[in-house]
Amino acid sequence: MQSLFCFPCRLFGMLDNPPKSQLGCPIGWSAVSGPIWRKLYDRLVEHEGSNYHRQCYISWRQLESSLKNENTVDVMLQNEIMSNRARWRTILKRLLHVVFFLAERGLPFRGDSLLIGHKSNGLFLGMLEVIAKYDSILNSHLEKVRQSQVDERREQVHYLSPESQNEFIQACSEKLQVKILCEISEAKYYSIMLDSTPDASHTEQTTLIIRYVGATEQSCNGTIHDVQERFLTFLDFAQKKGEDIAKMALSKLAEWNIPFSDCQGQGYDNSSNMSGIHNGVQAILQRENQWALYSPCACHSLNLCGSNAAQCCPDVITYFGMVQKLFTFFSASPQRWEFLQQSLGCSLHSMSGTRWSERVDAVRPVAAHPSAIMTAVRKASELTLTPEAATELQALKQYFSSFLSILMSSIWIKVLFAIDERNRILQARKSTVDVEVSNLQDLITELTQLRNQWRAIWQESVLVAEGLGIEQTLPVKRKRQRKRLADETPTRDDPLPQCEGESEAETTFRINVFYALIDAVLQGLTTRFDAVRRIDKMFGFFYKYYSMPVGDLKLAATRFYSKYTHDVSEQLVEEVLLLRKVGCANFGTADQLSPLMLLNKLHETRLETLFPNVCIGLRIFCTLPVTVASAERSFSQLKRIKSYTRSTMAQDRLQGLALLCIESDLAKTIDYDAVIDSFASKKDRKAPL
Repeated sequence: MQSLFCFPCRLFGMLDNPPKSQLGCPIGWSAVSGPIWRKLYDRLVEHEGSNYHRQCYISWRQLESSLKNENTVDVMLQNEIMSNRARWRTILKRLLHVVFFLAERGLPFRGDSLLIGHKSNGLFLGMLEVIAKYDSILNSHLEKVRQSQVDERREQVHYLSPESQNEFIQACSEKLQVKILCEISEAKYYSIMLDSTPDASHTEQTTLIIRYVGATEQSCNGTIHDVQERFLTFLDFAQKKGEDIAKMALSKLAEWNIPFSDCQGQGYDNSSNMSGIHNGVQAILQRENQWALYSPCACHSLNLCGSNAAQCCPDVITYFGMVQKLFTFFSASPQRWEFLQQSLGCSLHSMSGTRWSERVDAVRPVAAHPSAIMTAVRKASELTLTPEAATELQALKQYFSSFLSILMSSIWIKVLFAIDERNRILQARKSTVDVEVSNLQDLITELTQLRNQWRAIWQESVLVAEGLGIEQTLPVKRKRQRKRLADETPTRDDPLPQCEGESEAETTFRINVFYALIDAVLQGLTTRFDAVRRIDKMFGFFYKYYSMPVGDLKLAATRFYSKYTHDVSEQLVEEVLLLRKVGCANFGTADQLSPLMLLNKLHETRLETLFPNVCIGLRIFCTLPVTVASAERSFSQLKRIKSYTRSTMAQDRLQGLALLCIESDLAKTIDYDAVIDSFASKKDRKAPL
């Protein structure tokens, strides 16, 4: 009911002298049960001038003055309440410190027991017991709880239970999530990244990462911007269709009040349900927002280029199969592994179909220590083996004692190193599309040069084979004769073009294996990165203005404005031309600056108001994702948080712990008092917080 009351008359009205004005009555001035509102104006003046109101008003102010001067009867009660309030807030700060410590490191909270002093009561209670040895307030609280547990009586409130732990985690994660959402709102432009993986309980967990350019700090030289990739949540979402995943992403953004119209980019792996041009997530979201450009994950694309090359011919398939079989054979027995360690001095590694850095680790010892591999194989043959193991060992001995294995190792270690070096560079959080394009171009140039170094690779392999006493010949493969019809005229296949001094086997290997695998990688690099090259071409004029002709610069700026009319104005062309003219004088160099460096230079020199459209374009470009490495990193934390022994963890607890663990640097900036105030709003009836 909507009513109006007079505060002093309502609280300090005398029971033996009922108020004559309705403003002091229990029901107040209400248009529903009393006079209409338009008569209130006259009644207010009449009520304020009455003796009844004046007496109540004087009583109110006298009590207020007495409370300030501590002259009331309940001063001791008030002091006790405030003392208890300070004590409880001190205890809660200790509890929050422990919560942040355990959550940051992905450690378990609970044990088999909830008793204070029990050796299996978990890390949460155990750490509190350690802190209590040096903290009298916490020590008295734990002792009180321990005594109640010994006496088997229920303590009214202690905030040490698993339920309280979950409430602490939820309160902290909510504050952290609000802080991240505020940063995203201030940045305006952002990109989304999605990926999924099963957890320890075989539940499909979808991670949602937001990438944006945020202001990290304010300095005397202006605002410093940096690229941020923030984890927001894990979602229990098992649907695999692109339409379902797109709806889920849009619903979560709407739940967090993040406008999808400000989304400028999308980053996913190369699976068809995510990257499909018709029914993939990127296509569906781009129909909702045409400016949400799709940038495929560079690391996944490089892995696919390598995977396709590893399947290009039988010799390559056999090589990787034998490398994996070598690891499987020696790792199957501790005695065999000991022989390997004694001979090799390092460990072998298993290969992965998706992580090509692991393929480098698998091939490196084989290529660097061929003699040690042969020694370990010979020692293993002296053991008593099963017939299957003896057959495997014989195949390994025959293959790794051949010139073919040395030649394949020499080729693949160079190819894998070139791919892995770029992979590690692109996995950095601050990588931008221009860095991706330049590294891809360098990789193509390096592989092209490697393709022309066949004779050097051959001679290197020959020298290694001579040192090991291996015959420098390749196996000659028998050609299959094609069946011809009775009336068909026999034809002779054209011979392969041989170089001077080459044997037929060497020529066959060079063309059908070496050139085939290098060309497969180069073709993948050319076709799989078309989308990235188009993005670089669209935004390139922002950071290549020094080297571009004026005509091309104007044309590129005009095209950009025609696409991003809702973000930039037609003054962009003039700003870019002015930047070309004054950039060298203000930035002190004519060399090309990276987009992020240029953005910070504009703010450092206080020129952002002169180039507002250029700053917007640079922020949009830096927002575009390069890889989904941050999503993979969140999966690494997921395995720590929800392990086999913690597989029954609820989804809410998982989300809170994951957010505090992954964004631990930002979590350290949370105000504990704000978290306690949020917690107290729900628990103040139990203790004065």
